[in-house]
Amino acid sequence: KNIPKGKISIVEALTLLNNHKLYPETWTAEKIAEEYYLEQKDVKSLLKYFVTFEVKLLPPEGKKAIPS
Repeated sequence: KNIPKGKISIVEALTLLNNHKLYPETWTAEKIAEEYYLEQKDVKSLLKYFVTFEVKLLPPEGKKAIPS
């Protein structure tokens, strides 16, 4: 797994997107660019256009959800 500087793997991309989503104050575009050796403009585009999604399971109609 020799990924050159300035490039990231899919796993790294998902990790940094998730980190930014959970902790946007800590994982800013500048911090991500520095940590992964990426261009700041590329990171800003990545954060703007690539959004992770959440899977939500909804109970069938007429049934109540069990609190978590």
